[in-house]
Amino acid sequence: MTSQPQNYGVATLARSILGLMLLIFLPSVIAWIFYLLSPTSPDAGFAQMQMLIIIGWGTLNLVLLLAVVWAARAPMTQIHRIVAIIANILGRWWLSLVMVIVLLEANLIGAIAFDNIAPFLMGPARFLLFCWSLVFLLIVAILHKERLESWWQSTRNSWAITGVAFIIGGLVLVLYLLSARINIVTGFEDKLRGQLDYRALSFWEDGQTPPSPQQFWAEQSLTRVQWLPYSYWVVEPFNGEYIHIDSNGLRYPPSYVPDGADALKIGIFGGSTVWGEGARDAYTIAGHIARLLAENGTPQQVINYGQTGYVSTQDMILFQMQLAQGQAPDIAVFYQGFNDVLSAYRQERAGLAYQEVNRIVDVEAGRLLRQGQPVLIPPAASLDAYDWSLITTAGADAESIAERYFANLQMIEAVAEAFDVEVIFVWQPSLYSKTSLTPVEAGIIEELDNNMPGFIELFQQVDALVRERVAEAELDNVLIISDLFAEDERQIFYDLIHITEVGNYEVAQAILPMLLSHISKD
Repeated sequence: MTSQPQNYGVATLARSILGLMLLIFLPSVIAWIFYLLSPTSPDAGFAQMQMLIIIGWGTLNLVLLLAVVWAARAPMTQIHRIVAIIANILGRWWLSLVMVIVLLEANLIGAIAFDNIAPFLMGPARFLLFCWSLVFLLIVAILHKERLESWWQSTRNSWAITGVAFIIGGLVLVLYLLSARINIVTGFEDKLRGQLDYRALSFWEDGQTPPSPQQFWAEQSLTRVQWLPYSYWVVEPFNGEYIHIDSNGLRYPPSYVPDGADALKIGIFGGSTVWGEGARDAYTIAGHIARLLAENGTPQQVINYGQTGYVSTQDMILFQMQLAQGQAPDIAVFYQGFNDVLSAYRQERAGLAYQEVNRIVDVEAGRLLRQGQPVLIPPAASLDAYDWSLITTAGADAESIAERYFANLQMIEAVAEAFDVEVIFVWQPSLYSKTSLTPVEAGIIEELDNNMPGFIELFQQVDALVRERVAEAELDNVLIISDLFAEDERQIFYDLIHITEVGNYEVAQAILPMLLSHISKD
């Protein structure tokens, strides 16, 4: 006959807590897994999670009801055997200690990993980790009640308790540092960021097996930026399967120029859409342009100067730096628009680089530290009194944004003329002018409207002003293609502004005629 646990009441309580834990949290875990496997957008994903949790709770209630019926009819020896297994496993103090340490480590790694990776999953992730940990620690405490009471009696001395507290605090600190180190060394956080990226991609058909979206995002998430004077940053050198970046932070498309042949140098400047967010090297906008020129019988050297997050001011500075270093292109194409509006919207000033406010805070903190003053990092709102006049006098209204954009265009043209560089300006496509939205794109619009109220209207106002001024001034080197995908029923956009490899091809096709006309001049 199977022996019962020494404390049947404690084991029964542990069994009840385990049942409650399964009842409450297992459906959430199952729903979360399904959400990661087939996500569309954060809002749609949360709705899916809620539905699955309700179904899961109902199913588990039914299962537990059947378990109660079984327990009422089953021999006590079978029930005792199950309870004994649970109690005996968790009753070993060394095993419980190891499991507690592992649990703490999992909590710390989880908290570090999910922070700023997938904010829409941050709440559920922390909640689940905390609840699982709390329930497990409660079970262990109940099963080791006598041992803990004995330990407490032997450590009533305040110094002993203080020492134990320091040991526990030190252990948690070591585990936290170890967790952070694991994330850095293994790239766990970056890989997780890529695996949790919910944005769906479609790849250009080239006869080869394309990567899955998760494979591509996992690689792109490993790219980093490094400091670059004046324009702030460029992407670090990187050599992956789909992304290759040289020592200058440039992502070169394949070359179609025969060895020894004369060719013009064409530079494509812009933000992450030009850089190629969500696209392989050969299928960025620059990559498609290079191939189309070769197919047209005029292969040229195309250089991708795109950098993630750049606004038109940074493009202007990077262009001037290339000229100063003797790297002047024969033709420069500037593909811009969205980042100028987004940066102005978020920082309430036109003409600022992305997260300029954060850099001002860093400079101010450094100044205080050098003076030996205590530093409390101020929130962005506390910078309202900051004197912006040395950087920009423009506000965040549509007129100010458009004025700053055209001022940058004029300065680029003036410098380009001095260095005999032909320039083309392209006002980029936007999801907001697309009338034939896919369900995913409609979800993106809805999500943006909820999280960034007024941004869509601001962008549309700036777009209208840019169109109006180009038409009035008859600027023949400015190409407006913001409505390029207006009637396109395909999935072109996978987030607010970035487009697929197929979308990059359509953009390259739209730019090609103007580019060919400039090539013929040279």
